[in-house]
Amino acid sequence: MKKFDMITGFARLTGFVLAASLLAACSMPSTITSERRALLIGINDYIYLPADNQLHSAENDATELNKILKETGWLEPEMLNNGTIGKADIKNKIQDFGNHIDNGETALIYFSGHGNIDDTEAYMVASDSTVADVNSQISVTEFSSWIQDYIYVKTENIILIIDACFSGSFIKESDSVDLIEPEYDIYTSNTVSTPALAGMSEYASLLAKNFNMGGRLNPIIISAAGASEESYEDSSLTISEDSQSGQGVFTYYLIESAKKGDTNKDGYISCTEAYTYASKSVDKNWNEYNGNSRAYYPHISGGLRDMVLFDLH
Repeated sequence: MKKFDMITGFARLTGFVLAASLLAACSMPSTITSERRALLIGINDYIYLPADNQLHSAENDATELNKILKETGWLEPEMLNNGTIGKADIKNKIQDFGNHIDNGETALIYFSGHGNIDDTEAYMVASDSTVADVNSQISVTEFSSWIQDYIYVKTENIILIIDACFSGSFIKESDSVDLIEPEYDIYTSNTVSTPALAGMSEYASLLAKNFNMGGRLNPIIISAAGASEESYEDSSLTISEDSQSGQGVFTYYLIESAKKGDTNKDGYISCTEAYTYASKSVDKNWNEYNGNSRAYYPHISGGLRDMVLFDLH
């Protein structure tokens, strides 16, 4: 089993999913009443990082998610996961994607790649981003403005799924639910300073604030790990026979939930069901094996609602 190691200036950020989906009450059968569109972004290649800091499964996570989405009711996803993908490429693609969304439709954006945090802000990292220049990275403020301008004007039902180191920082602690009672000590890396982690928490608060403007619905946010926990990939986890690069551990079990996570057997996998299955699987198959130094716990927030992620009909 292999971790995507954190490096000076950049932490791993894989499996960043932003989706706008149809609302489905937790206690009622879910229905799909409009088209669902997806944009999947996965970045393995970074121009200014050394060879041992390139990612391995980000592109593959997007590819495998693409397959399961097509099988479970989504339109053919748009992909941005091959070679170098610059900051401008990401902004332009999100804008173009938004132009094709009709009012009230489901819109899903998936980002998988590196992330960065400093003492004031948190960032997604594009292929042409540098460690020294945060302006070359995508801050939460900037990303939120893109979503507000291009996506949120069309639909407000949003799912955010983040398979990333410190991804729990995207969720306000007061709104978070940790399904699994922690039995391991939280592993804290010396690579990232305490002020940097505080900055990541600010990312979460700002993101929540930006998505709660004008009385709009809060997004459902699922994070792979806590605010001070690392997330991992495993080269032995393969969904397809032709896959050679492994998967992010949480993303692997999230995708597997489409086949094994339908708790109430209604033919729909809601966000809550997918989260529950993935969380228990990470704890059983990763945490219990690796112990306290590499254990991590998924979180979920979003208020009193649920949304369909996978439609099995």
